Amino acid sequence: MKLTRLSMFVTVITAIAALAAVACGSSGDDDEPLVPSSGLTAGLVQNATYPSEFTASGEVRLSAGAFSGAAGEDGTETTVTFGQEAAFGDLNGDGADDAAVTLATNTGGSGTFIELVALVYDNGVAVAVASESLGDRVGISSIGIVEGLIELDAIVHRDEDPLCCPTLPVSRDYALEGSALVLVDEVEFP
Repeated sequence: MKLTRLSMFVTVITAIAALAAVACGSSGDDDEPLVPSSGLTAGLVQNATYPSEFTASGEVRLSAGAFSGAAGEDGTETTVTFGQEAAFGDLNGDGADDAAVTLATNTGGSGTFIELVALVYDNGVAVAVASESLGDRVGISSIGIVEGLIELDAIVHRDEDPLCCPTLPVSRDYALEGSALVLVDEVEFP
C-alpha cells in the first residue's frame, strides 16, 4: 500500500514540475525557445500602435480598429481605420503568428492613403515593425501570409487613371527584412 501511494505521489509531483516548467517558459531544450502556439490575434492588431506620417507624433494608437482626432501639426482631423481583414502567419521565423494589415488614412481631403503594415508578436504585444505606402485610394482585394511572405492582391493606378478610380489588378509578394517590407514579386493583370 505504501509503495502505491509513493508511486502516485512521485507521478503527481513529476507532472506538476513539468507543468511548472512549461508555464515558466522552460522548453527543456536550450536550443529551441518555447514559442506561444498562437501569437497575434485580431484583437491585438486592432488595438495596436502604428507608425503614421500624418500625425505630429509619428504614430497612432487604434482602438477597436480605428483612430480619429486632431493629429496633424496644424490640427487637421485625421482618421485611420483598420483594413477589412488581417493576415496571420510567421513573418520572422520565430514560430509565432505575426500579422499583415492594411490601414486607410484620411486627413480631411478627398484622398484615402493605404498602407501595408507588418506586425510581429513580442511577448503578448503586436509591434508594428515595417510599413509600405500602397498609394491613394488603392483597393485591396485580399491579403495573406504564405511561407513567410505577405501576398497582397490589389487594384492600383495605371498612369492614365484618375486618382478616384484605380483599374490595374496586381498581385504582390512582400518579405519582411529587418524593419522594411521588400517587394519580391509583382504580377500585373491587364
